[in-house]
Amino acid sequence: MLVTDINMVLPMVANRVEAIFPTHDVTGIGWEQNGTVVAGVVYDHFTGTSVMATMAVDDAHVVKEFLWAIFDYPFNQLGVGKILVNVEEANTISLKMLKRMGFIKEAYIEGVFPSGAMIIMSLVKENCVWLERLHHG
Repeated sequence: MLVTDINMVLPMVANRVEAIFPTHDVTGIGWEQNGTVVAGVVYDHFTGTSVMATMAVDDAHVVKEFLWAIFDYPFNQLGVGKILVNVEEANTISLKMLKRMGFIKEAYIEGVFPSGAMIIMSLVKENCVWLERLHHG
């Protein structure tokens, strides 16, 4: 079931990615199974044309409804043209997942994390196939 209560989504995402989020101007979407949020996205740093997203997934088999919602919100409801995600270079699982979702590598910044570099991945609305998949397969 989709969850939009930031008080449920933010702790799950923050714990999985070991991040601290601002206490205001954040929104989130989660997927709840049996009373537990198993996937979530927190959105912050909305610029008017882009938004940062931080994603965490416990269950790699999230449903199409969740995937549609996490892209519908920024692209259609916020009206941004680009979603940005920061990933540790060492986090190869997340990098593979983002590539499968259609994100591309936009920047590489050395020395950001103790493990090394940060990679900034991006997805533009024109390349987002997930907006159609809920209704078309």
